[in-house]
Amino acid sequence: MKYVYYTIITMDGRKIALAKTDRGLVKISFIKEIYPFLEWIEKNLPDHVIQRDDRRFDREKQQLQEYFEGRRKSFELPIEVIAPEFYKKVYQEVRKIPYGRTSTYGEIAQKIGKKNASRAVGQALNRNPLPILIPCHRVVGKNGRLVGFFAGLAVKRWLLNIERMNGKSQTI
Repeated sequence: MKYVYYTIITMDGRKIALAKTDRGLVKISFIKEIYPFLEWIEKNLPDHVIQRDDRRFDREKQQLQEYFEGRRKSFELPIEVIAPEFYKKVYQEVRKIPYGRTSTYGEIAQKIGKKNASRAVGQALNRNPLPILIPCHRVVGKNGRLVGFFAGLAVKRWLLNIERMNGKSQTI
């Protein structure tokens, strides 16, 4: 029998749900309620039993805490990206954006060889199952405008400000 485990943590007053299989993290969500998170798991891992197990997430909690405190700039966590191939290409490129830096949707589209696909890049990032680890918050609109973040622009601004204060970054 295959399992997907989940937990809920609170960072800076924000609830974050984490899910993982034996292969790695599959989902990170900023949540107001748990149901959409659990529905994503049911839809994307229908052959897995869902089980809450807070004890299985010590390493993830520690690394995320260090990130939010500005003491971690990269992660050493196994992940399993559940997404269509185009999205995976976008996510691979987004993972190359250095801590404290930003890129635009158009630049990402160009780097994956789809120069006119900035909207498709935005759609992929809107469905990013592993924000922070796949740092979609580092992708901004033309001229550095904050646009399009599934958890809301306040969360995007918060993440960028963490990096700005602890690394070399553009002012947001």
